[in-house]
Amino acid sequence: MREILFRAKRIDNGEWVEGNYVYLRQKDKHLIHTGNISLMEFIDVDPKTIGQFTGLTDKNGVKIFEGDIVEWRGINTNGVVVWSYSEWECFYGDELSENSMLFSGWHDDMCVIGNIHDNSELLNK
Repeated sequence: MREILFRAKRIDNGEWVEGNYVYLRQKDKHLIHTGNISLMEFIDVDPKTIGQFTGLTDKNGVKIFEGDIVEWRGINTNGVVVWSYSEWECFYGDELSENSMLFSGWHDDMCVIGNIHDNSELLNK
């Protein structure tokens, strides 16, 4: 069974945090719970940066999250990881198009090199 995990940027300092995603509709707050039950630590996060863990790791053992930019040496280009229809896909190029591939079978050949929030320039290679 795959680990359910989310990642997002903290509002207070812009650092990345991983954990369980919680949305408080009454207060319109997006939170990540770090999993430390004794601290009950809920961190305010920027909702535009929330990405779910794919359940896969790259060739270096780095967790692959939605919004990550990966390099796949097989086609010598970079792509962004997105949830599309019912599967994780990696889109190559400037927009979501036919230039995509299901990467669950190829993740061992990929390397996470950044994400769309911190390193969007990497998609223009």
